[in-house]
Amino acid sequence: NLPTTKFASLPTTTVSTATALTTTSISNSSHITPKSKKNNKKNSIKLNDTTLNITEEQLILKYLVKNENVMDYLKPGVPDRSVYEKLLKLDEMELLNNHKFGVLLCRKDQSTEEEMYSNEHSTPEFEEFLKLLGRKVRLRNYSGYIGGLDYRNDSTGLETYVTEFRGTNIVFLVSTLLPYEPNKVEQLARKRHIGNSSVTFIFVEEGAKPFQPDTIISGFQKF
Repeated sequence: NLPTTKFASLPTTTVSTATALTTTSISNSSHITPKSKKNNKKNSIKLNDTTLNITEEQLILKYLVKNENVMDYLKPGVPDRSVYEKLLKLDEMELLNNHKFGVLLCRKDQSTEEEMYSNEHSTPEFEEFLKLLGRKVRLRNYSGYIGGLDYRNDSTGLETYVTEFRGTNIVFLVSTLLPYEPNKVEQLARKRHIGNSSVTFIFVEEGAKPFQPDTIISGFQKF
C-alpha cells in the first residue's frame, strides 16, 4: 500500500509516492532546493521551455503529478521524524473489507427503541425483506465474517444473514435472530451487537407511524 500526499493548492492532484519523501509544503515560490542530502543526483528536465536541474525525488514527483507547473508550487519541507512514522502507519493500514449492519423490526403499534428490541418473533413481511439483504447461514462453524457473533456455542443465536458486495463481506445483525431475554425491557444482549453497527436498517411494518431517527439514542449509528 502506497501513502498518498495531497497538495492543498492543487485540489484535483494526488501524488502517490513509493518512497518516504520529506514533507513538501505549498508556496508561490518557484525556487527548488534538494530536500535531503541523499539521492541528490541531478537530472535535466525541460519545463516551460526552460531546462532545470532537479533531484531524482523531484523527477519522480514531476512524472507522478502529470502537471507541468507543479514545480512552481514546491519548496523544501522541514525534516520531522513524526512524518516518517505517520507514513509508515499509513503504509501498514489495511482496507476495511468487512462491515456489520444492524436490522430492527418496528411493528405498527411500536414507537420506542425498547419496543423494537423486544420483538421476540419475526413476521412474514420482515422475512421477505431479510431475503433481499442476503442469504441465511448457520452460525456454528461458519468460516466467513460474522461481525463478532458466536460461531462455536450458539450464544448469539443460531443463524444470521450475510452477503458479499464488490469484495466486501457484510453481516446483518438481525434483532429477532439474536437471543431474547424474557421480562427484560432493554434487551441488552441484542443492543450490544446492533448498537455497535455503523448502520442500522429499520423495517417499519405497514400501518405503523413513520420512523423518527431520534427514537434511537446513539452517537455511533446511522439509520
